[in-house]
Amino acid sequence: MTGRNAEDGMQVLKAAAVYFGLIYAVGIFLDPIREDWAVPRFGPLGGLLLEAVVMLPAMVAAAVWIVRRFDVPAVQRTRLNIGFAALGFLLVGEVLAAVLLRGMSVQSWLVSYGSAQGLISLVLFVVFAVMPSLIRA
Repeated sequence: MTGRNAEDGMQVLKAAAVYFGLIYAVGIFLDPIREDWAVPRFGPLGGLLLEAVVMLPAMVAAAVWIVRRFDVPAVQRTRLNIGFAALGFLLVGEVLAAVLLRGMSVQSWLVSYGSAQGLISLVLFVVFAVMPSLIRA
């Protein structure tokens, strides 16, 4: 890429990194609340669903802010590029957290997505990725 395309690509990556950072920070904040408060009261699935109720509006707010802050044009391809680049960052963060903090192997991390909680997490990942393209700002 040269010229304007390279600048556009860097802008997409910057927006994606910030979008990822905002949502990952919310997740880091909510994780101990879910694990220490919600899971003992409502079980793992209930705890995850309660966390999702907070994460969804956070995704909307972050996507709106990113689109406005980075003046992202209303071009679906550009907004999807931001969302899917952010998803790439998120998946790297999830793998690193699983391996380094939870002592899981990559294989056991992947297998964990075969549960009901894992399926809900995967749906949330897809929603996270497409959210910038759903924003009408």
